[in-house]
Formats: sequence, C-alpha cells, structure tokens
Amino acid sequence: MTNISDGGDGRPFPTGKLNPACTERVKTIIGTKNRVHFKNPVYKKLHSDLAKERWKDPSYRKKLQASSKSKYSEEVRKRIGESRKRIWQDIEYRQSKLTPVMSISKGGTRLVHISATDASRNLKIPCANICKVLSGERKTAGGYTFEKVL
Repeated sequence: MTNISDGGDGRPFPTGKLNPACTERVKTIIGTKNRVHFKNPVYKKLHSDLAKERWKDPSYRKKLQASSKSKYSEEVRKRIGESRKRIWQDIEYRQSKLTPVMSISKGGTRLVHISATDASRNLKIPCANICKVLSGERKTAGGYTFEKVL
C-alpha cells in the first residue's frame, strides 16, 4: 500500500485537536533537531540568504506585511492597547515584571532603581549598556557598575 496523496486533502483530526502521535517526546526530538540545524553556520547562512532573496520580491514583502496587519482589526488593537495600559497602571503588577537595579559609582555611592530603564533615564546612560553590564558583557557603563537587586 502506498500513499499517492500530495496532502492537504482532508483533516485527519477533529478541528482544534492535536495529532495524538505528537507527544512531548516527539516535540522534544523535533525541537532538538531544529536547534542543531540552526547552530550549523552553513545551514544558518543558507536560510538567511534565502530569506533575504525572498524579501527582495515586492509581492512577497507585501503579502507578509499585510498578513501581520490583518491579524487584528484596528478596533481590537486599540482595545488590547488600552487593556495593557490599564494593567500596567497596577503598581504590584508592574513591580512583578521589573527587576530592580543598583548603580554603584566610582566613589562607592549606591542607588537603587526600579529597573534598568529607570536607571538609564536617571543617569543618562544608554539602557543597552546597562543591560550589558548586568549580563557580564561589560564591566561599567557611564562610569557606574550595576547589579541586580534580588
């Protein structure tokens, strides 16, 4: 018995149901194989070049941009934005999402900031540089060292 179908000619599973063969073990194996492929520099460059080539086609670009905009209507996007603003007004929620940061000057003065962004605004230092200090990529930013406050 052979499969002569090109696929796409029917749904093997009821709408909304996952393929029962796609267990957590199978997902892990597939994910591992994909990660291995994308760590290979030759594979990565090939796919990067292909994506860049496709992006040069105006119809492809237009199709992608249209699909990203049509995901939600203007009204729905507005409601989502308002909802997120309301949620962010809640001090407890905001503090649960932010990581406090301590800046230490050359003189040893320590200041605690609500977040890296807050430290960036207060000290007039690019936030990216502060984050690099926090991740260990840099030793200082703007003459300060930074530590996460736990």
